[in-house]
Parts: sequence; structure tokens; C-alpha cells
Amino acid sequence: MTFKRLASTALLLCTLTGGGRAMAAPEPQACTALAQGFLKGAISDPGQVHATDRGCLFSDVQIKLGRYQNWTVEQLTIEGLNGWDRKASPLPPHLLVSAKGIRFAAPVENSHLRYQMRLTQRPFDARLDAGFDPATKALSIHELAIESPWIGHIALGIDAVYRAEQDAHAGHDLPDLPALQLSHTRLVLDNKTLFESMLMPTIIALVPAEQDPAEVFPRWQKKTEAQLRELPTRLLDADSREALIRFIRDFPHPTGHFAFDLRFAQPVTLAGLKAGKDHVSFLKDTKITVTYQPQAARP
Repeated sequence: MTFKRLASTALLLCTLTGGGRAMAAPEPQACTALAQGFLKGAISDPGQVHATDRGCLFSDVQIKLGRYQNWTVEQLTIEGLNGWDRKASPLPPHLLVSAKGIRFAAPVENSHLRYQMRLTQRPFDARLDAGFDPATKALSIHELAIESPWIGHIALGIDAVYRAEQDAHAGHDLPDLPALQLSHTRLVLDNKTLFESMLMPTIIALVPAEQDPAEVFPRWQKKTEAQLRELPTRLLDADSREALIRFIRDFPHPTGHFAFDLRFAQPVTLAGLKAGKDHVSFLKDTKITVTYQPQAARP
């Protein structure tokens, strides 16, 4: 399982947010419309579509995101579209998307490989909990999370201001969306195998082919630790600095609980984040808080 699969799962949940914009209140026919629209091809039987008191429930969803990337979702629920006035607000006041029993299913013709994949692919869950205040234009992604008993838990939270009038590039990749201005972001990781299986493949891919990651990463760890020690305490206090250094030292096998909190003094655009090159000067008006509670090594 690679980070691309993690990103694809997040993309699925975020896209459902966008898909909800075209829906009316989730009455039975609206749930069917969603199944025949955004989930077209993923739902083959009307019995897989159910309307609940809060929204829509879909079972045994088959999602194809690419030629070699198929997903199965045992249960997908979308809540928070009831009573949403799209004329009054460009986004729903509260949206909850939950996907349970997600499995990666590469399309293979060999029956032996398919059987082996069923044995080795363990399911995980994902959820998106977001809110929008049309009066203040404040968008809060309370949690975008992926978790399972086998891989652990990772969750991202974002507080931002959404400027619909500036959304001239809606539909582009998220880093190019000028309508979103970030004020606060937080990341929580309780790692079991998630870091190694989902994040490390992408990190390793950043190393040039002619270089050995086993040599590159130790150099990166030493350089990063030295840079962290040079950051001013107004940006990163002593406890947070040591927690982050300990996390870097445990790379690529962090254990226990890790939390990273980044708060901007002034909201910044995603385009500004993408264009930023001088990290120290760029972060001069931010506050970083880090906690890390590694687990003792098992004998």
C-alpha cells in the first residue's frame, strides 16, 4: 500500500464534498441520483442504496480510480446535506463522509494472485468531518482521517477561510486553489505500520535514482536536526523542538503518538505555501507546537 492510495482515499472523500454541491436534500431519490451520478459504475444494484434519517448509505461500493487502481468499500455514508440551502451557502454547514472497510483491489486476471490479495489486503476506514459558516466564510475540516487496528491512525485538520468569489480555478489541484486561506493546520499520527507502508514509498521516490536512500536519509536527519536547533523559540519552544528532533531521529520507524500543530498569525494562501522557498522567513509569523510520545522498544 502506497501513499498514492492514501491520497486517493482522501481525494475520494473530498470529491464527495464537491459532488454534494449538485444534490438536493438527501431524500431517497436524491440518494439514487448520487448513485447514478458521482458513483456511476460503482453501484450496480439499487439494493445498495439506502436513505437514512441523516443522509445516504451505500453498500459494497466498487470504485475505479485508474487502470490499475480499484477500491472496494463495504459501507459508505454521507450525512449533512439535509436542509442545505445551496443559494445561501456554497458549502454545506456540516458534512460527514464515512467509508468503512476500504480495500485496495488491483485488477488481475490470475486467480491465484486475486486469492492472495484477499488474504493480505486488510481493510481500513476513512472519514471526513467538515463544517462551513456562511456568515464568516470559515471552513473547518475537523478531521480527515484514515485508520485501522493494523496500520494505526492518521488525521489532518484545517481551519481556513473560503473566498468563493476568488474561486476562479475551482477544479484544479488543491495547492492551486486561491480561494482557500489557511490559518491553522494540525496533524496527528499514531503509527503502527502506516508511516512505513503509506508514507515512505512516496518519500523514497523523492530520492534521485542514482542515490542510495540508506545513505541519504541519515544525512537528511542530521541536517534537519541542526536546522531545528537554529529556529527561534518564539516559533518552536524547547519542548516542541526536542519532540520534533526525537521524531526525526526515529525516522523511518516512529512509534507512539505524534501531534504537529501549525498556526499562522495571518492567513496564508495555498499558492503562497507552494511558492515559499525560504522556510525560516516564511515561518517567521507562525507558531509550531509538537508532542511526541514514543513507545518503548519491544525486546
